[in-house]
Amino acid sequence: MLVPSLLFGTARDVRANIGKISTRLKRGESLESILESSNKVDLTEHPESLVWIERAFVLRAGDEPDFRAAVFTNEIFDATRIPFERSNAIREESVDYLCRSPWGCVVLNSGQPSYWYAGLPLRPLRPSRRGHVATLMGTLRHWDALMSLGARYYSGGAGAETFPRTLPAYGSLLAQYGLDPRASESGSGWRELPLLCDMSFVDRIRFDDEYWNELVRKWRSAAGTPDLVLENLAEITSLCESGSWSKSQWEFLEMHGGAEAVEGALKVIEARSDWAKLIGVLVHALGDMERAAKLFAAHEANNPEIHWAAGRIAEYLAHRDPERAAKLFFRSVEGPVGVGGDSRYRTSVLTLKEARTTLVEADLAHVWKRQLADFRAVHRRRKSLMAMLTEEFPEDET
Repeated sequence: MLVPSLLFGTARDVRANIGKISTRLKRGESLESILESSNKVDLTEHPESLVWIERAFVLRAGDEPDFRAAVFTNEIFDATRIPFERSNAIREESVDYLCRSPWGCVVLNSGQPSYWYAGLPLRPLRPSRRGHVATLMGTLRHWDALMSLGARYYSGGAGAETFPRTLPAYGSLLAQYGLDPRASESGSGWRELPLLCDMSFVDRIRFDDEYWNELVRKWRSAAGTPDLVLENLAEITSLCESGSWSKSQWEFLEMHGGAEAVEGALKVIEARSDWAKLIGVLVHALGDMERAAKLFAAHEANNPEIHWAAGRIAEYLAHRDPERAAKLFFRSVEGPVGVGGDSRYRTSVLTLKEARTTLVEADLAHVWKRQLADFRAVHRRRKSLMAMLTEEFPEDET
C-alpha cells in the first residue's frame, strides 16, 4: 500500500505536517491537491510500521514511523483547528477522492466513526449521502488491498490487528441501516464488508432518492432532531415536552402553537418535577434567565442534579445580586475540583476570577476574601490548586 508521506512518520512529524495541511485547507486549497503533491511511502518497505484506525488508549511509542490516518481524521475535524463550516465542505469535496485509493479508504474508516459521513456538529443530525457512498463503495472496491496488509492495523493498546478487528467506520455506518456488523456477540471486531453488503446495496443509497430521504427522516427522528416541518409538529411538541434543549424546536413550537403551546410544554416538564431539564430549557432554549434563576433558588437545596446551572445563573445575577452570584460561582467549581486534575483546576480558577470581579466591582472585596479563605480551607490538601490560587490572587492572601 502506498500512503502519502505527509501522513507517515513519528507522532511529532505527522502532527507538524497536519498543522501545515490544516493551514492550507483553511486557505481554500483542496485536500486532493495537497496530498497528491506529497511523495508516497510504500508500506511494504516498512514492515514494522502500523496503520492507525483509531488512537484511543495509545500504548505504542510516538517515535515509531506509522501511517497515522486516525490522527489526521481527528485533527482536521477538530473545530479548534478548522471551523465546522469549512471541515464540512472539506468532507464533501474530498470523499470521492479518498475512496479511489486503499490509503484513502483507510482514512475514511479512521478516527471518530461519523466524521466522514455526517455533518458537524453532530446535532442536528445531517447525514452526508456522499460520505456514506464513498466509505462503503471505496472499502468494497479496495477490500483485498486493505486485507493484504494482515495484522498491521492499530486502534489502541499494545498490539495490532487485521482491518475488520479494529472496528473501522464501515461497521458503525452499516449499523444505521439495521445491519449487525459484529463478527460475534462479544463484539471482538466486524464481519468482513463483502459479507455484509455489495455494490447493489451502495447503488441504492447512491441513486434511490426516495429510499435515502426516508432513511434520513427516520434517523433524524431517532436522534431527536426531526426536520422542522409542519407534518412533524406533534413529534416536535413531544420532544419539547420531554425537555429538549433545542432552541429551534421551541421556536418552531411557538411559531405554530403560540405562547400557549410553549407554556403547555413547560407545564408537562414541571409536572414531572424534572427540574434539571426544565432549567435547561429555560437557559438554553428559551433564554428566560429570570425564571431559571427563581426556579434554581427554589430547588437547589434538595436537587443537586441542577447544580450544573450554577455558573449560568451566577452570570445572570452578577450585576443584580453580586454576593449571591459569587457564591454560585464558587459552587459551580466544586464538581470539577472534586474530580481533580490540573486542567480542571485551571478552568476553576478562571471561574473564580469571575467571582472576584463581580464582588470587587460591587465594592465587596471583603466578601471575596472571606469566600476565598473558606474555599481554601475546604481544599487545602489540593496542593496544585492552592499554588494556582496563590499565583492568580497573590494580593488576596490572608
